Amino acid sequence: MGKYFRDISIHTYNGQVLPEEKTQRDFNVSAHTVQDLFYYLIPRPIEFKTITKLNILITDKLVLPKQFSVFPDGIAEFNFFSFDFAAYFRSPRPEQNSLLLALLRDTLTKIGDPQENSTAKLLKVCDKIRENNFALEWESKKMSKQSRNRKYEAKVIFTVDDHGQNARVAILDKNGTLLLEEQLLQNVLFEFSEKLARSQWEGNVFKIVGKDGHVFREYAVG
Repeated sequence: MGKYFRDISIHTYNGQVLPEEKTQRDFNVSAHTVQDLFYYLIPRPIEFKTITKLNILITDKLVLPKQFSVFPDGIAEFNFFSFDFAAYFRSPRPEQNSLLLALLRDTLTKIGDPQENSTAKLLKVCDKIRENNFALEWESKKMSKQSRNRKYEAKVIFTVDDHGQNARVAILDKNGTLLLEEQLLQNVLFEFSEKLARSQWEGNVFKIVGKDGHVFREYAVG
């Protein structure tokens, strides 16, 4: 059995010359919408050319010894060069997303074979990102729970879009009336699994527990 493809990073590097008053962080943060949406939509499990994580380094000229390399641990590097950073930063946010999605699709096509099953599945992920207008929202089946007495239902909802990765909780009564709604995590980078590991009802108290076993949030209703 091969290695499973599970992660992606789209970024530039410290040595890249950027337009005045723009930083490496400005670019890397702007890439997170496409990067994060793709991460959450990767079909799992999937094998892709023995790659476990794909790092796409975006530059205005080739800076790596080879444009594409895969290392023994499955980490792969692809140097997408000839990128026009000035034009990118002049573009409105929707166009930036479109540029990066096209770049990601081009990279996947160059690395893989569009006629091969795993590459085709990953290209469909790119299509889905565009179809969803660069936003994703879903209710966590793992975290959402109904109280034992069936009087209350807690929903934990995740969103990924230009505002980052966010999570909120909503608690409703048995009639569907919203009792409370609160932001859990805002503009975070892959903290969902750390802070939102499991949930439980204890009577009329809904508790959200982190991976370390400590209660991250709790809500009393009724």
